Amino acid sequence: MLAEKVVLVEGPSDEMLFEHAFRMKHNGKIPMDLGVDVVSMAGVSLKRGLQLSAALKRKVAAIRDNDGKSPEHWREPLKDLLEDDVREVFIGDPADGKTLEPQFLKLNVDSELRTLFGITDDNKTTGDWMSSHKTDWALKLEESDLTVNYPQYLADVAGPR
Repeated sequence: MLAEKVVLVEGPSDEMLFEHAFRMKHNGKIPMDLGVDVVSMAGVSLKRGLQLSAALKRKVAAIRDNDGKSPEHWREPLKDLLEDDVREVFIGDPADGKTLEPQFLKLNVDSELRTLFGITDDNKTTGDWMSSHKTDWALKLEESDLTVNYPQYLADVAGPR
């Protein structure tokens, strides 16, 4: 309620990846250093966060998975709460994957990620491992200084705003 700028994310892995991207784009500064609060909405709809932000006239960016549906599918029910450069929802392209993990994996070197994440099971793909260890992979990345590529919708929010 006190934040001037807020980033709403779906869960802890989204939060950690966003913070990693933010740190890389802002010379090691974390969001809070620049007055941005990151709120994980685990179990609560982004719509509620947008409603509260609208009522309090707060600047907010919401990040969500596409779950295999077009970004417009998710924006349409929120259209009355959205306002350009004030309250926006950032959603990945379904062609890149339904969730954060396949979108992230598509942009990065599989062997580097397997090494970073400590994946030793040759029978498990990196994507399968990431999907079943969401917070583990995000935490390992967040604690590293590995240079990676981020899905565009996430990079858009993490970049200068």
